Amino acid sequence: MVYPIIRKKFQSNLPKIHGLGYVDFLLNNFKEFQRRYSDSLASVMNQLQIIQKELESSQPFLKAIAEEQHSDLSKIQHNTDTQLIGKAYEVEYIVAATCISKEVPVWCLKRWFSDIVEEIKDIRAETENIEEKKGNEGAMNTVTTHTSSNLARTPKMNEEIVGFKDVIGKLRNQLIKGTKKRDVIAIVGMPGLGKTTLANRLYCDRLVVSHFEIRAQCCVSQVSCKDLLLAILRDVTGEDSKFRANSTAELADKLRKALYFGRYLILVDDVWETSVWDDLVGCFHDANEGSKIILTTRNHDVVNYARYKSEPHLLRMFRNDESWKLLRKKVFGEESCSTDLMEIEQQIAKKCGQLPLSVALVAGILEKMERKEECWKQVANNLGPHIHRDSRAIIEHSYLNLPYHLSCESKSLEDIAVGYLDNLIRRNLVTVARRSSGGKVNACHVHDLLHDFCKERSKEENLLLLTRWDKNDSTDAYSQGHPAHRLSISDENSGHNRELSSSWSIVGSIILHNQCLSNFQVYDILHSFKFLKVLDLKSTTTRSYPIELVYLRYFAAATKKSIPSSIANLWNLETLILENRHGGWSLPVILWKMVKLRHLNTREGFVTENAEELQENTSPETLSIAQFFSVKDVKLVLEKTPNLRKLSCELKSVDNFKDHELTLPPRLETFNIHGPLVISGKASPFCISAPNLKNLKITTFHLVPCHLSNIGLLQNLQVLKLYCITFDNEEWEVREGEIPQLRFLKLNLCGSVSEWIVSDDAFPILECLFLRFCKNLQEIPSCFQDNSSLTSIEVDHCNKSVAKSARDIWKIQVEDYQNSGLQVLINGRGYVNSDSGLIVNEAFQVAATIEKLPPLWKDFKNYLKHKQKEMIVEDLIVRLRIEEDNKAAERGSKENSIMNRANIVEGRPNNSKKRKKAGQ
Repeated sequence: MVYPIIRKKFQSNLPKIHGLGYVDFLLNNFKEFQRRYSDSLASVMNQLQIIQKELESSQPFLKAIAEEQHSDLSKIQHNTDTQLIGKAYEVEYIVAATCISKEVPVWCLKRWFSDIVEEIKDIRAETENIEEKKGNEGAMNTVTTHTSSNLARTPKMNEEIVGFKDVIGKLRNQLIKGTKKRDVIAIVGMPGLGKTTLANRLYCDRLVVSHFEIRAQCCVSQVSCKDLLLAILRDVTGEDSKFRANSTAELADKLRKALYFGRYLILVDDVWETSVWDDLVGCFHDANEGSKIILTTRNHDVVNYARYKSEPHLLRMFRNDESWKLLRKKVFGEESCSTDLMEIEQQIAKKCGQLPLSVALVAGILEKMERKEECWKQVANNLGPHIHRDSRAIIEHSYLNLPYHLSCESKSLEDIAVGYLDNLIRRNLVTVARRSSGGKVNACHVHDLLHDFCKERSKEENLLLLTRWDKNDSTDAYSQGHPAHRLSISDENSGHNRELSSSWSIVGSIILHNQCLSNFQVYDILHSFKFLKVLDLKSTTTRSYPIELVYLRYFAAATKKSIPSSIANLWNLETLILENRHGGWSLPVILWKMVKLRHLNTREGFVTENAEELQENTSPETLSIAQFFSVKDVKLVLEKTPNLRKLSCELKSVDNFKDHELTLPPRLETFNIHGPLVISGKASPFCISAPNLKNLKITTFHLVPCHLSNIGLLQNLQVLKLYCITFDNEEWEVREGEIPQLRFLKLNLCGSVSEWIVSDDAFPILECLFLRFCKNLQEIPSCFQDNSSLTSIEVDHCNKSVAKSARDIWKIQVEDYQNSGLQVLINGRGYVNSDSGLIVNEAFQVAATIEKLPPLWKDFKNYLKHKQKEMIVEDLIVRLRIEEDNKAAERGSKENSIMNRANIVEGRPNNSKKRKKAGQ
C-alpha cells in the first residue's frame, strides 16, 4: 500500500497546467544526471534509457500540438500531452529521489520506473492513433503560430487614445481651470472601462503638463503604503534607492516637504478602499495654488470619502462607434480593413459589450489570426451576451488562444522570453509601463482584472500560490498545505517561525518579499525543497548557500559570507545574484568554471583574484559589478569571456591603466564602466574594438580627445551616457560621421564641458537629448535645429543660455519643419507644445516661493525680487538658509521667531531639528 499512496500524493500535487517545454528541460538534464550519478542510477539505468528514448520520440507530436493547438483534435491532443508532461514530472522526481533525497524506498522506485515505462508506451500508442486521425481530417489552424524568432512589434508609448474625447476635454478643464484649492478629480466606473487609460492620458496631456510644476503617480492595487510613497517620491525627486531605508512615517514627511514648493498633480490609480486615501492625503498640502489629485477607483465609497470640490466623474460605457474604432485601430493600425471583413468586424465590436478592455483583448486574438471571414466568425460566435456581465469570460477566451511554446535551440532563454513578452504585449494582455533609453521594456503591468484572473487560474492549476505569513492567522493557504509548484510569500510580521508543510516538497520556485527569516527558516528551506529551480532570498540575510539544490537555476540572496568553492555543486545554476552586506570579497575561480552560469551580479562588488587561472571561453553573458585593481586582471577577464553581452564594472584606480587599451569581447552589447570616485585628472583607457556595442555608460573619468574619437568610431552605438566626465580644455568635439547610429544621448554632472562642437552631419538619427547639471555648458549646438529625428530634449539645472537654445531649437523645428511632436522639458517641469509654446516653470517656482515669505521678511523679500531673474530654485534655497541663520543669530531662540522661520524652511532636511522644536 505504500507505493500507491506515495504516487497518488505526488500526482495530486503536480501543476495541472501544461508546459510543452518541460519535456525539453528534462531531456537536457538526463545525460548530465546519468554521468554524475551513475552509481545511484545503476539499478534503474535500463528503464531510464527506455523512458528517455520514448520521450524523445514524442517530441514531433508535442511540436505538432504547438503548431495546431486550435484544430478539431486539440482537446484529444491536450489530454495526451498533459499525460506526457505529467510523466516527465514523475521521472524528474524519481531520479532526484534516487540520486539526492533518498526519501523513497529503492523497491518503490524500481516499481515506479517500471510502471512509467509501460504508461509512456501506452501514451505513445495513443499519439500514433491521433496522427492517423489527423491525416484524414483537414484541421483548420485559425491562429498564426508564434515563434521566438518572430518577435512581435510593441505598441507606441504615446499611442493616441480612442474614445472619450468629450470626457477628456471636460476633465482637462477641471484640472487647469478649476478651483485654486487643492481638489480631487475622481474617475469611477466598473472594471475594464478604461479608467487608468483615461487618467494616464490626462496626466500626460501637454496642456496639463505645462500647468503643473510637480507631477507624480502611483498605482495602489493593494500594495503597501510604503511602496506608494516611494513611487511618488521617485517621480517628485528623481531619486529611488536613497529612500528605501526610511520608515513609512519618514517617507510621508519627506513627501509632504517635497510638495511644499510649487503646484503639483498626483495621479493615484486604482484606490480600492478608504484607508489607502487616509494613508496618503496627509502628504498633500493645500497652498491655494490649484494643486490637483487624479483618483481612479471602482468603489463609490472611496469617491464619496475623498471628494473635495469637484463632482466625481462616473465613466460611461463605450459607444458602439468607439468600440468599432478601437477594434480597428488595435487590429489594423494604419492599414485599412478589407470590405469582406467590415460587417463581421462591426458584429464583433458590438458583442464586446461596450467595454474597452474586452475590445482590446478580442483585438489581440484577431490580430494573430488569418484575415479570413470564416476565422473571424468563429470568434464572433464565441462572444455571447455574457461578455458584458462577466469580464472574466473574455479574459478566459484570450488565455485559451495563447500559443503553446517549445524551446528554440538557436535562441537564448532571454531572447525567447523577450519574444513571449512581446507576444503578450501585442495581444493587449500586458501593458508597457517603462522603457529603457534603448527602447527595451523595463517594467510592465497588467489590468487588475487580468491580475485577479492569473492568481485564480494559477492556484487552480497548482502552479503559483501567493500567500502571507501572519503569526495571527493559522488558516492561510500555506498552513493548510495547499500544493503549488511556485510560492510567492510575503510576511508583514516577519521574525516568527513557521513550519514547512511536507506536501510542498515538490515546490520548484520560492520568492520571499518584505521579510527577514531566521537562520532556522533558511536552513529549513534549503533542506526541505530538493526540487527548487528558483530561490530568491534577497529580502533576508543568509549565512548558508544552497549547495545541495542541484536543480537550482536561479539564486538571489543577501549574505555576509564569502562564496564557497562548493558552489560548483550547483551545476544547473544559470543566474547568481548576491548582495554583500559585509564588505568586499573575492570571486573564487571555480565560479568561472561553471559551464551553465550566464548571469553573475554581485551588487556590492567583488575583487577578482587569480584571473590567470580562468579557462578559455568561460560562460557568463552578463557580469555586474566587478571591481578591478589590476589592469592585468581586467584584460584577462575580457579575453576569456567571449560570450559577454553585458558588462558593468568599477575601476578602483586608473593609475595603472595608463597606456593600456581594453579590447572588449565581440558579442558585448552593453558596457557600463565606473571610474574612481575622485577624478585624478589622468587619462583613462578606452577601447574601440567593440563592433556590436549598442549601449555605453561611462562614469567618473577624464577623457582626452583620442578617447572621445574612439567612442565616435563605435558604428553601432545607440545609447551613450556620460556621467561625471571631465574633458580636456573643457571641450567636446563630435566630427562628421561619428556615432552614426546614436539615438539617445545623456550628459549628467559634466560640469567641466563649456563648449560642445558638433558637425552639421553628426547624430543623424538622434531622438532623445538629456542634459543635467552641465553648469558650464554655454548652449546646445545649433545643428540640432535641423535634426528631424528629434523627439525630446530635456534640460535640467543647466545655464539659462542652454534653456534658451532648447527653446530656439523647438521654435525652428515646429515653425520650419512642422515637427510638432518635439517635446522640450526644462528642469523637469517646463514643457513645449504647439499651442502654448515653451513654459519654463523654474522662474515661476522662484517667484511663487518668494511671495510666500512672511511679513517679517519684507526687506529680504524685496531684495530677492530684485535678484529673482538671476536665480534658480537651488540658489534661492541657499539664500534663504543663509538669511535664516543670520536671523537666528540675531534673535536667539525666542519661540515666536522660530515659528516664523519654520514657515519658510519647511521642506529642508538640514533644519529638521528646528522644525521639530517649533512644532512642539
